[in-house]
Amino acid sequence: MYEATDPAGDSAAVTLFQLPPNHRRLLRRFNRAVRARASVFYHGMLRVLSAGNTSAGLYLATELPQARTLADMLGERVPCSRAPW
Repeated sequence: MYEATDPAGDSAAVTLFQLPPNHRRLLRRFNRAVRARASVFYHGMLRVLSAGNTSAGLYLATELPQARTLADMLGERVPCSRAPW
């Protein structure tokens, strides 16, 4: 996953996928999965901004995740009374 900026200055997360030589079936499957994923709107899922096929392979651009990292969470000290378990 790469962080990218579009011409308007908005950030996005871009994931690249390389295809094997005989990839027609995989391309149809990717397009079907992207359409299905783009049709789902839920607060816990990143919105699909764009997807397609380039000479470098397939790409999927989504909103940039704003969540905390696991390293951030592991570095926090939480009193036992606030622990989720």
